[in-house]
Amino acid sequence: MKILITGGTNGMGKGLAKVLAKDPAQHELILMCRSQTLGERTADELQRATGNPNITNLLCDLGDLMNVRDGALKIKDLHDSLDGIFFNAGMGYAKQQYVTPNGLDGHFQINYLAQSMLVLNLLDLLEKSEAGGRVVLNVSRGGALDWNDIQQKQKWSYVKGIQQGMVAKRLFLQKMHHFYQNNTHQSISFIGYETPKTV
Repeated sequence: MKILITGGTNGMGKGLAKVLAKDPAQHELILMCRSQTLGERTADELQRATGNPNITNLLCDLGDLMNVRDGALKIKDLHDSLDGIFFNAGMGYAKQQYVTPNGLDGHFQINYLAQSMLVLNLLDLLEKSEAGGRVVLNVSRGGALDWNDIQQKQKWSYVKGIQQGMVAKRLFLQKMHHFYQNNTHQSISFIGYETPKTV
């Protein structure tokens, strides 16, 4: 299976990559990260530890939507199909608000908009998966969308930012799940997971 992992250089993303890489005959991994050096180092580390040569890294910063678009195009240039996307990259605690180069609240863009954009741009590759494409997203419960201040220009807090991104992502996951559940021509599964605590 060919699997794209965002944030594959640390945390759950790296842990999943390490487990999947142990079966070179079954898994080819694309580690998407925002540091070329760290991405290359992680891919090399996993190749040496597991003997799996099918591990590559792809430079992409979810904090820049143009970068996300270019990353999706690069994947399409290099691959004819994709079996899965696992999202580990995200923005959590922050001492102050981060406004992206696109002028958007960092939490909302990185935790929701960029991830949704990446999925939508890669649906055609996922639809070509012989095993059935899979998209795995962190969709922790709780929170609400503040429709009057989604970009938190009036009042900012990282907790509100995280929760708004999660709510939007849950809505996206449900919409995509229902669409493909009723689509008899293509099969993509949308799977939500929740971590019990900050890791």
